[in-house]
Amino acid sequence: MIDFKKAMKLYIRTSFKPITLFIGLGTPIAFLSGLIVDPSKQGDKDYGDMIASMGMIHAMLLFIFFVGNITISQAKFFGSLPHAKKILTDVPIVAMGIVCLIFDISTFTAAFFVCGKETAADLLIVNSVNTVIACFINASMCKCKGKLYAILSASLFVLFMNQVVILSRFNLIRNGFGVKIHFAALIALSVYIIGFSAVHLFMQWWWNNSGRNYNNSNNAIAQNMVARDS
Repeated sequence: MIDFKKAMKLYIRTSFKPITLFIGLGTPIAFLSGLIVDPSKQGDKDYGDMIASMGMIHAMLLFIFFVGNITISQAKFFGSLPHAKKILTDVPIVAMGIVCLIFDISTFTAAFFVCGKETAADLLIVNSVNTVIACFINASMCKCKGKLYAILSASLFVLFMNQVVILSRFNLIRNGFGVKIHFAALIALSVYIIGFSAVHLFMQWWWNNSGRNYNNSNNAIAQNMVARDS
C-alpha cells in the first residue's frame, strides 16, 4: 500500500502539466455544459451526437496523463524504482479510472435531472465502455515496442478520438438503447468490473513479458553471476 501511494504521487507529479490539464479538463467541462444548457431528446437527429460527445469526454481526459505516460515509459529511472511495477501498471489504471468515474457521475447526474431517466440510462452504458477503453489506452500508452501492437494501439486511439463522427454517421444510438435505468446500471457495473479486471491482467502480463522489468532483470543477472562464481 505504501509503494502504491508513492507511485501514485510520483505519477501525478510527473503527469500534471498546465497545458495538458487545460486540454484534458477544459473540453470535457464544455461538453458537460452543453448537455445541461442544450440537451437533445431521444429520436432527435442530434441525440446520437450528444451521447457520443459525452463519450468524447474520456478521450480528452487522456491528455491529462499524456506527458507523464511518455516520460515514465521512456526513462529507465522509473523502471529501476522499488515501486516500478505499480507506477507502470496499476497506477495509470487507477488514476485514469478515478478521473473518468468523477465525470461519469457528473454526466449521469446532469442527465438524470435535465434530460430524464432514458438519457441517463444511455449515458451509463456509453460512459462505462468509454471509461474502460480510456483506462486501457492510458495504461498501455507508449509501453510496447512491437509494430503490430503499436498499430493496434494507435488505431484504437484514433477510433476513440473520432467516435462522435462514427456514431453520428451511422445513427447507432439516435433512439437510445431502450433499457431501464436499473438494467443500464447493472450493465455499467458489469462493464466496470470486467473491464478493469481485464486491463489489470493485461498490464500484469505486459510487466512479466516486457523489457521494462528492470528489477527482475537485475536480480536475474545477479543470480547468474553468483551461480557462475560459485
